[in-house]
Amino acid sequence: MRSASINNILHKILLATAASGCGISTDGFDPPQCTTDFQPSMFGDVKLADQPDYIELRRREGFSPESEAVAETFGTPCATAADAGACQAAIANATSESAFRMEECSDVCTEYYLVVNRGDAVEVINTADGLRQLLGETDTPGEAVTMARLAGYSVSCEEIETGGVKATGTGFEVIASKLTSACTPVETTQYRLSVSHAGAVDELESTVYDSNSGACIGRRPSCMQRQSAQGKTRLGAYFGSVAHLEEVAVFAFAELARELAHHGAPAELIERAERSRRDEIRHGRIMRALADRFGGEAPEPRVTEQPPRSLEELARDNAVEGCVRETFGALVGMWQGRFARDRGVRAAMRRVAVDETSHAALSWDIDRWARSRLDAEANARIDAARDDALRELVHESPEDDEDLVRWAGLPSPNAHRELARRFVRECATVGG
Repeated sequence: MRSASINNILHKILLATAASGCGISTDGFDPPQCTTDFQPSMFGDVKLADQPDYIELRRREGFSPESEAVAETFGTPCATAADAGACQAAIANATSESAFRMEECSDVCTEYYLVVNRGDAVEVINTADGLRQLLGETDTPGEAVTMARLAGYSVSCEEIETGGVKATGTGFEVIASKLTSACTPVETTQYRLSVSHAGAVDELESTVYDSNSGACIGRRPSCMQRQSAQGKTRLGAYFGSVAHLEEVAVFAFAELARELAHHGAPAELIERAERSRRDEIRHGRIMRALADRFGGEAPEPRVTEQPPRSLEELARDNAVEGCVRETFGALVGMWQGRFARDRGVRAAMRRVAVDETSHAALSWDIDRWARSRLDAEANARIDAARDDALRELVHESPEDDEDLVRWAGLPSPNAHRELARRFVRECATVGG
């Protein structure tokens, strides 16, 4: 793999993997109208034949009355009531033990019911059929999305690939998704649905949709003490761990610069190793800031300085840590910079991935220089170590966590495997 082409090769793998999971065409679809908490709006464009004064959509999690909250409202409470005080009290006191569900239900189910006010009258609607009757004919995009959700499909407010709607000659089409496998692997299926004016929902097209997992981290020094990060949230612990590894990489590049100088490497390689060390200091600050934001703590790095290794040992470590781990880490960082739902995470990973791509290019340049000074037997041992690392990359089982995939942008296990397979093929094709 030639260093000048590292960026192009990684982008080629990224785009090919992303395209392999792009699924159903979203041409012509618009995002749904959504509330401020990123849920599809039930009332944003609603058209009701018999319009009440006020509708209040209430939701609760996991059958818990304590979790009940107002999800969305429509109209003005008690606008035409003769006794506004009594009407408002009736709305406040309205409740329901039963409720209906929208979208899929996995671990914790969300239930809904409506409080509807006309004049002085207040009624509760706690069934899906009651909601359908209230909405009447499905004649707006928002109502079509509601029909899809009532049928058990999820409609996203954050990405068009799993949340879109458009009008057709016979009604509407909706892009939605469902969790269709909850273990080994976890799979989400993307659907194109038709929604008729009568509210009937039919599947027109479906495909397994991958949103994907990995971590953009730097190389590790030859002697480091492994430590675990802590966090109030899974994201906090994750970014605490990444911050720790980025700070450990500061020592790794300092070690690399010393060893390159010891073995008489070109000054240009030594300077690039030192520049990479400075990059990792900045990366550590960025990741600590993200860890702090998400409630995580990064342990201070503990590294023992070692005497210089032989050139073969340096080259073997560079092949594993640099040509494999760091180069693949740069690829995963590109993925996170493209797919993280959190804007701050996305921007941070884009910056880090640019530097990590430069570090990867340095690794391949060191590989070529070191190999030119070693005999065939040593190079064969380096090849074997690198091949072992590539095999481990393909067969490893990355952590599957919904928050890390969604907000940190880590590839899902399926996407991670596809990225790894394509990466290994490029390494074999382009060569060392």
